[in-house]
Amino acid sequence: MGRSGHIADIRSHIGTRLLLMPAAAAAVFDAERRLLLLRHVHDGTWGLPGGAMEPEETPADAASRELREEAGLDLRPEAVIGVCGGTGHVVSYPNGDRTAYVTTLFAFHLDGQQVTPDGTEVDRARWLPLDDTPELTMDSSTVELVTTVRSWVSAAPTGRPARFRH
Repeated sequence: MGRSGHIADIRSHIGTRLLLMPAAAAAVFDAERRLLLLRHVHDGTWGLPGGAMEPEETPADAASRELREEAGLDLRPEAVIGVCGGTGHVVSYPNGDRTAYVTTLFAFHLDGQQVTPDGTEVDRARWLPLDDTPELTMDSSTVELVTTVRSWVSAAPTGRPARFRH
């Protein structure tokens, strides 16, 4: 979870004050309609692949980049599931930095590739059946993202939306 040069520059001016940050996340479904979760090395919590956007990067490109970096998957998003933010998405880092993320959540479908955790940011992968309530440690933002995914899937008549265009 390195800090980009762009964020380091902003932090040099504002210190640890709350920073509003755009982010993107990937809801990856396998053929059995299970959801991919990854375990974060730094604290052992489980989450969706995702992270902060870079300057001039589209949300779709950011979600694809994070998915490639964290899970070794080269996929393109098919649909926007939702946008999440608010108090449950404020993160306080050990160095005192505070960031409020606004995350655009995209649907991806696995196409036979193998999930390969990068070993640096994430060390394990697990497929979550959407009707399962796992005994996994998740932060509040992940709980909201997973809830958003479940609502989106249950509202889609076929379970697969029209393809996303970017």
